[in-house]
Amino acid sequence: MTKLRILVVDDEPFVAAALRRSLMDEHEVTVVNSGQKAWELLQAGTEFDAILCDILMPGMTGLELFERVRAESSKQAAKFLFLVGGGYSKDITAALRAIDNPKIDKPFTPASLQRELMGWITPSTR
Repeated sequence: MTKLRILVVDDEPFVAAALRRSLMDEHEVTVVNSGQKAWELLQAGTEFDAILCDILMPGMTGLELFERVRAESSKQAAKFLFLVGGGYSKDITAALRAIDNPKIDKPFTPASLQRELMGWITPSTR
């Protein structure tokens, strides 16, 4: 299995910790708890093979982060995999539908997340 550099962006500490634990044995995982911190990291030039991003976060939402990244680097924007919890407004639902990046519904198992990652990240997208 290919070891990926993964950025987890989630404001819920338990979710972020669970993601780190489920991925860290096989991948290099960086966790931040806000869209703003992720933006700063990406602006500093750090690149990732996958960016697992929550949608609703205080301050900068996952969609706002994605739009900022897409404006700067379509290569990094293509690495986003959205963590979808449901119960969103019609605007957010429409915005998610308009984005081609994969989405994985919460709750998910570590195995289903791993399958999604490995099915989505191929040598051509790295």
